[in-house]
Amino acid sequence: MVVKELYTLLGFLIFITGFVAMILSMVGLSMTILKPIDEFNQVLGFVIRIVMIFGGLTLMYLSRTRGMK
Repeated sequence: MVVKELYTLLGFLIFITGFVAMILSMVGLSMTILKPIDEFNQVLGFVIRIVMIFGGLTLMYLSRTRGMK
C-alpha cells in the first residue's frame, strides 16, 4: 500500500516539475536543475519537459489503477 502512494507522489512531483519548467521557459526563465538541458539544445529541453509532464501523469494513473479489483 505504501508503494502506491510513493509512486503517486513521485508522479505528481515529476508532473509539477515539468509543468512549472514549461511555464518558466515560456517567459524566458529556467529551473536550475534543468539548465544543462537548455544549454545543450532548446528543442531537446522542450521535449524533455513534455515527457516529464506526460510521464508524471502516466505514473500517477498507473499507480492508482494498477492492481485494483
